[in-house]
Amino acid sequence: MEKDTARAIKNNTLLEKYLGQSKLLFGSELYYNRIKNKNRFDLILVSEYSNFSSIEQKPIDWKYEKLLNNIIQSIGKKLDYDVLLVTVFKERPDFVRNPLKEEILDFKERLSTVTNLYRPRLILALGKVVGECLIKKNMSINNMRNLTSSFDGIPLRVTYDINSILHNPEYKKPTWIDFQWVRDFLIN
Repeated sequence: MEKDTARAIKNNTLLEKYLGQSKLLFGSELYYNRIKNKNRFDLILVSEYSNFSSIEQKPIDWKYEKLLNNIIQSIGKKLDYDVLLVTVFKERPDFVRNPLKEEILDFKERLSTVTNLYRPRLILALGKVVGECLIKKNMSINNMRNLTSSFDGIPLRVTYDINSILHNPEYKKPTWIDFQWVRDFLIN
């Protein structure tokens, strides 16, 4: 029985190819070990930090995970099926800090590869740091929220980060307004 299972896994070149591409493209970023093979994602969320521990193979903060899934489900989408989450940092840093220039360049290259591979309809940056990285302008989060720009020809919007919402409940309403806009954009 074990030989048959091992042979079936070894002979599954599609699975091997997918795992190889995932590792090359994404490293050990959030959720990539759970992605189902699909040619297109409607939405790419870009977050600063990963909420996934590659060592323990589980989420670091369950409140973050639950809120993120609830928000995505509220617009009729599902993480890893319709929505892909990409992070600026490949691994969560030991302390909270802004990304270095080299890390931003690496992130933009990875995001460009992902957008060329999946051609999403919209990119939504979560947080001011990610928004500034992608928009290339230093402005407040409120100004970024009302601005639609583009990344590799794909519309780009910015909203509050999930951690900001967890620490500041007053950000829930503006974030919900932003996600309603995302929902309406993806429906049309």
